[in-house]
Amino acid sequence: MRPVAPPQLAVKILRALLPTAAGEALLGDLAEIYQGWVEEQGLGIANRWYWFEIFSAAPALVLHLLKTTNIWRQTVNGPSFVQSGRKTALWSALFLIPAVLLVIPGLMDSLLGSNGGYQFVARIPFLQGRELLDSPWIIIGGLTIAIALNLLAILNVKNESSDTVWRVAVEIRKNAWNLIPVVFAAMLGTTIFLYLIGENLGPLF
Repeated sequence: MRPVAPPQLAVKILRALLPTAAGEALLGDLAEIYQGWVEEQGLGIANRWYWFEIFSAAPALVLHLLKTTNIWRQTVNGPSFVQSGRKTALWSALFLIPAVLLVIPGLMDSLLGSNGGYQFVARIPFLQGRELLDSPWIIIGGLTIAIALNLLAILNVKNESSDTVWRVAVEIRKNAWNLIPVVFAAMLGTTIFLYLIGENLGPLF
């Protein structure tokens, strides 16, 4: 009977938990026993036996992994669709529109002492009937999405673990296309937050 390979996903899990020569030796032993199960009991029972062995050994292998010096070193970047900083910044600007339409006219009215800011926005043709954009969920959600998209484009999170130390280093790429929207969105959010505090707590003083 031709040799049958064990389940590849189970093999990858074991290699990840024990990425050493001992792991390869263990894989070899399991493969031999697995072949015997295939010949005697069939493929289905052999696969169940193999997975049972992996799950049974997993806790001990994880503990061994945690005690090993420099067990892993990993860099986490944002997904590929946000790696283009300029495109991400331009797309995120769309999510900032509701907050801009709320904050900018409000600041204009505060400085000018009138209702001119909102009247000016209301006269813009494509912004007429914009009541839907005034929803708090859309405003706060847009700010959150814009900040998240740009942070994913500029942040690198590096993890390094050993038997005594776990280090996490955050790197920020100097990309103005993404840094500016993050700062701008944070300013919009802060302005809205301060406005809400003033509106709700101001009458109490």
